[in-house]
Amino acid sequence: MTKLPVILQARMSSHRLPGKVLFNLNGKPMIFWQIQRILKCQNVSEVIVSTSTDKSDDILCDYLEKISVKYYRGHLTDVLDRFISLIDIHKISNFVRLTADSPLVSFQLLNQMIVFFFENNFEYLTNTMPPTYPDGFDIEIVSSNSLKKLASQIQDLSLREHVTLGFHKSIDKYRIFNFSNIRDLSHYRFTVDYSEDYEFMLRVFEEIKTREIQIEIDELIQIVETKKIQNPLGNAFRNIATKDLE
Repeated sequence: MTKLPVILQARMSSHRLPGKVLFNLNGKPMIFWQIQRILKCQNVSEVIVSTSTDKSDDILCDYLEKISVKYYRGHLTDVLDRFISLIDIHKISNFVRLTADSPLVSFQLLNQMIVFFFENNFEYLTNTMPPTYPDGFDIEIVSSNSLKKLASQIQDLSLREHVTLGFHKSIDKYRIFNFSNIRDLSHYRFTVDYSEDYEFMLRVFEEIKTREIQIEIDELIQIVETKKIQNPLGNAFRNIATKDLE
């Protein structure tokens, strides 16, 4: 089976929590842990970080060069244009889209969804319509040709900033499928959008020290339940359409 590249969307000028992608978790930037977990997925070929040409992202690019991770710099707010340019330059046919606010992304779930995508010839596979996995485990797999078609039909900058939101509004026009979990875990929150999320994540990472790259969803939930580590935001802010998507 063909492996897929992961395009990881990141910028330092995040509206809600600027600079978060380089926030420290157990001695490493948040984006470091996410990249290492992505690369643990056997069906991933590489990670390319999609960031902006804005000066604020110079520090992020410097760090990515330091750890030998590819990146592409494009439009700050027209993120859809940034993606189209990236997939054209790298000649990418299909890809996984992730956002850099999820340091604990599941490599097991990523493997499962990539296999499912190829088995069924989808144009857009997501696990957010509706979500049944915890916030912070959102995964999208996209056909590049379909994204280009979508981009040609969208002028609204608010839609273009969120890249794939147009698929959510065009369900009948593309081969779209939602990958659902057997148990609804969507009330758990492992994403970092606000300072409260970061404080929560600091406590979680303290509990998983030395296992940051190995641990998976079920054990994470067991830890936060057993240790009574609560994210005060819960799932109150979960909305794929308005999330601070880097």
